[in-house]
Amino acid sequence: MNMALMTVKHLSYSFQNAEVLSDLSFELKPGSHTAVVGHNGAGKTTLLRCLARVFLSSQGSIELVNKPLCSYSPFELARLVTYLPQHFHPTFPFSVVEFVSMGRYPYLSPKHHSSPKRVKMALELTQTAQLAQRILTELSGGEKQRVLIAAAIAQETRLMLLDEPLTGMDPKHQDLMLNLFKHLKQNEGLTLLSATHDINTAACMADSILALKAGRLIYNGETSQFMQSEILTRVFDKEFCLVEHPQRGLRMILPG
Repeated sequence: MNMALMTVKHLSYSFQNAEVLSDLSFELKPGSHTAVVGHNGAGKTTLLRCLARVFLSSQGSIELVNKPLCSYSPFELARLVTYLPQHFHPTFPFSVVEFVSMGRYPYLSPKHHSSPKRVKMALELTQTAQLAQRILTELSGGEKQRVLIAAAIAQETRLMLLDEPLTGMDPKHQDLMLNLFKHLKQNEGLTLLSATHDINTAACMADSILALKAGRLIYNGETSQFMQSEILTRVFDKEFCLVEHPQRGLRMILPG
């Protein structure tokens, strides 16, 4: 039996006769963190939406826990996968705790409950407990993003798809979220797939990298091997200056 949590084979997606993704194949292992990088318009967001089943007209195959993604009911899928979009613009005046509690919706049945303990934990882990009674529409962009991550944690899935998860956050809270992702991966066995424009962030948080260019997968491998000048130049059409990070033991990018 395949030990991958998700297996993608020959995935393609077109929009208005334009090919956005072309023949992508890769696996996501349980408890791993993979970063998706590439130019603007490379197909990162489209890939996440296909994996979250937001887009239904893709070609190829996607299997989740050895079953076709299309075979899951919405509630079954919501217990396994959560998707955080790049842009979050709440319009209804929900409080933070109300919104995070909505993350428990896949479990609301006579056999399950809303698990206020899980909601409380999610608020504490994201340092949004002090915002619990605030109205979502009154929060800053970075605060909204942390609340969105809290709702994803409350949902308690096996795979988290994150599109630019650190958008709008200051350096302190970016570091908090990076450490939180590591905690969830190591202590809950959560699998994460994150789309990001920040290559240094990808280097810090990810075990492996998927690099897209014009919708095609041109790198699929370990982060340490990705952080090489020749590979980065091939992906981004730009030269980079790399230095060793003294604390993290990683190669980091400086402006060139």
